[in-house]
Amino acid sequence: MPDPHAPRRHPLCDEASLVRLEGLARAFAARGALEPTADVVLVKARASRIVFRTTVSGRGGPVAVYVKARRRTRPFDALRDRLRVARGPAEATVLLALAARGVDVPPVVAWSSDGTGAVDLVATVAMPGRDLRAIAADAPDRRARARIAAAVGRLLRRAHDAGFDDRDVHRGNVLVEGERAILLDPGTRPPTRSLARRARVRALGRAAHGLGADARDGLRALRAYFGREERRVRTWARAADRQARRIERRYRVGRTRRATRAGRH
Repeated sequence: MPDPHAPRRHPLCDEASLVRLEGLARAFAARGALEPTADVVLVKARASRIVFRTTVSGRGGPVAVYVKARRRTRPFDALRDRLRVARGPAEATVLLALAARGVDVPPVVAWSSDGTGAVDLVATVAMPGRDLRAIAADAPDRRARARIAAAVGRLLRRAHDAGFDDRDVHRGNVLVEGERAILLDPGTRPPTRSLARRARVRALGRAAHGLGADARDGLRALRAYFGREERRVRTWARAADRQARRIERRYRVGRTRRATRAGRH
């Protein structure tokens, strides 16, 4: 598990590969952009964060990885970074903790932070499969939807039992390969103990809202979550649906407020 203090990095790939990733992170921090090459494919690009795919030399040979690198863009970012562990090592810590508790997450390959904001990255194995957003665009048939809902339900059960409770659960953060669902981006909040009932209802409501599940798929996921205890499934489905509706209302109010701020349309 990553040490949150110095020397806040520990490569699971070879040293030369980590040095190369750190160089790419420094280039992004300095210029706010990263030039794609034959071996660096940009996946997402924002002012403060990029995700790119590349290859590193691992213990068993070349390994395809996704790298998330961040940079400071606001005046208080430096103060914030002094008060907490950098996001790259923090996310690696969460991934390793969840994996140790049986949750399907991408294996961590490397992480690094120099404490100045010039290097802040985490690299994970590029897993096979497609995320729920891409799958939904293909309008899968009923059988495929049932298989996917069951896989997501099993993933959420293991994650909640492991103490995972993050607000940012959406279709782009869940990958599906066959009967397996994988949590791609668990955030930086360390998991603690298994979620109690109230926290579990909130977590299921956030998942229902973020994953955009309809009522039928939601029931399929809950049957996998609870092991087909029908009475329990129906009770929790109603509670999770109420929570999802509350979240949706708050989301709409927040979106309306953001849209009416001067210069923030």
